[in-house]
Amino acid sequence: MHHRNLVLASQTAYRAYLESLLVRPTTGSGLSIATRHLIDCLDAAATHGPALTVQRVKFTDSLLLPLTEAERQQLVTQWSLGLGHDAAPVVTVGAEQAFNLDMDEDLGNFALDASATGLWLAGGRAELALHVAGTKRWAAGPRRPYHLEPNDYYRRQALRGRHTWILLAALLLPDAGQPALTDRAARTLLGTAHPALGARTYQIEISAHPSRNAAGGSLPTQQRRDFLDLVMKETRHTACVLLFHADVRRFDRLSRDRSRLAALFLDLPGPQAFHPTPVGNTGRLFASRNEHRTVLVVRGVLSGAVPPELLNDLRTEIDAALQRGRATRMPWLHTCSNRTCTFFELVAIAPSTRHCPSCASQMLPS
Repeated sequence: MHHRNLVLASQTAYRAYLESLLVRPTTGSGLSIATRHLIDCLDAAATHGPALTVQRVKFTDSLLLPLTEAERQQLVTQWSLGLGHDAAPVVTVGAEQAFNLDMDEDLGNFALDASATGLWLAGGRAELALHVAGTKRWAAGPRRPYHLEPNDYYRRQALRGRHTWILLAALLLPDAGQPALTDRAARTLLGTAHPALGARTYQIEISAHPSRNAAGGSLPTQQRRDFLDLVMKETRHTACVLLFHADVRRFDRLSRDRSRLAALFLDLPGPQAFHPTPVGNTGRLFASRNEHRTVLVVRGVLSGAVPPELLNDLRTEIDAALQRGRATRMPWLHTCSNRTCTFFELVAIAPSTRHCPSCASQMLPS
């Protein structure tokens, strides 16, 4: 991780909240057990870091199974971290979490989100993620750290439908100056070691509420807003693109949150100074820029039947913003080409001939 302050802020705030949960008279025995094991998991990760073993982690999805939906709701963290490298050049902001609390098959995803700060501090090793999620449906194969490359676990390229990660791959994995990838090419690249989607975008959600709650009208809490403000203040030093997308039902309702976050990212005097202008002819893409950074706002979710014209406009804007970032010598994320190595560095833009000091493989720019 680069922005360690984010991970520590998340862990500190969530741990304090969990401690408060334990002293509530309404907290039942099942919820109390799950909460205690979750606290122990976070503490063990903070103490042992990458040396954390599976044997020390007692918190798994199985502890969530006997809980009621209302009890599970009490474990939702408003300080949920994103997925992908926190120093990636693009920060992608969606609307909601990708799980529902009333679906037992989603509990693995929920357990991973609840324990996310522990996974970040412990390096996100595959055996830890598999242990916490308790899932048997993930196919065997080489896996990079869960928090950096979650698609190594979910393999979205093998599933029907155009998941958000497929479209982000189409937009972010082409070489500089190249158009958006076709659906087939995006799926192919998403399944390879390099370029890695997690090295090109850090994905985080405006709302920490589970999918159905957010879709039903639950806006982000003040705790979530405060944490996202910190995310913007940190990532604006390493990212040059902030990309928002949300379905049409929630697009207008989230405008105030978008404006506040965009203003922080662009270092504007306040939300009222954020005035994105239309891009292209679709009526669904808006942009605002300064010398170093660009904010892109998509009216609609980046999944499913996104029009080709919109993808092309997005790719043009993203490519131009990344090239401006290189031209202004913003620090650029370089990652090790070895799929099992997690070494990274932020360096000025230059042809990468450096070899990883950890494993001697070639370092590659994101």
